[in-house]
Amino acid sequence: MTALRTEDEGPRGFVPRSELYRALAKIDELEFEIESLKAKIGLVARTFVQIQAGVGCTPAEAKILSFLRNDRVVARAYIFDCLYGDDPGQPEIKIIDVYICKIRKAIRKAGGPADAIVTIWGQGHGLSQNGRQWLEERLASLSSAEPKTPVSGHPDAITGVSK
Repeated sequence: MTALRTEDEGPRGFVPRSELYRALAKIDELEFEIESLKAKIGLVARTFVQIQAGVGCTPAEAKILSFLRNDRVVARAYIFDCLYGDDPGQPEIKIIDVYICKIRKAIRKAGGPADAIVTIWGQGHGLSQNGRQWLEERLASLSSAEPKTPVSGHPDAITGVSK
């Protein structure tokens, strides 16, 4: 037995330079992607905190409002799964209706339109055009007024609670 598999492959355990360079390039690409995702997580956390402050709602309500902000119509089941996942102590799905009512009340209290959140029967909930415009203006005014310090990239920072 020889240490060579074929004449073209080289000794066993030998990695050709081209494969090594491809692996190093992939590592660089993945490190860049990790940094990009960390920045996105920080941006999402900042948005949750801004929504909480701008609307005066709880962290869970801010998450729901951010879902509504990013999509046209969001199904109750999707919101429920995002909030609770497979948590064995999860409440009934009707809790989403309670959250929507509380968010509507918080928006009105913050000076937003009464029709900010609409219910599309059989599909879910969404922001009305007035609600979307109000929320964007509200967040823009908050982001221009606050200092540009980064929010921690850790997902627990979304709650805005310090330990």
